[in-house]
Amino acid sequence: MKVRNIAFAIAVFVAVVGVEQLVNYWGTQSWHLDVKTRAPVYETDEYPYGSQFLPNKVVGYLEPGDIPKVLAMYYGNEWPYLVVRLPSGKKGYLFAPDVEFKRK
Repeated sequence: MKVRNIAFAIAVFVAVVGVEQLVNYWGTQSWHLDVKTRAPVYETDEYPYGSQFLPNKVVGYLEPGDIPKVLAMYYGNEWPYLVVRLPSGKKGYLFAPDVEFKRK
């Protein structure tokens, strides 16, 4: 009986985590990017300030009209940022000051 209760609890936990992941995925797919000027996509989630000790490397650029795949959306210390996959396949971080994004 105890093993059955533990198995049920684990199954419920896995189901809840799975549903949460699915809802997060659907939420990230609802973001619309409006790329009006060339926007840099950075290697890490640290915004590249000019006074930064180690600069945040640029992994690629979004050109006007590009539509990258949005993998996640987070709220940083000062503004939101998106995790995107570029058409080249590289993954990077896109910050709100560099591009406009809104819900579809």
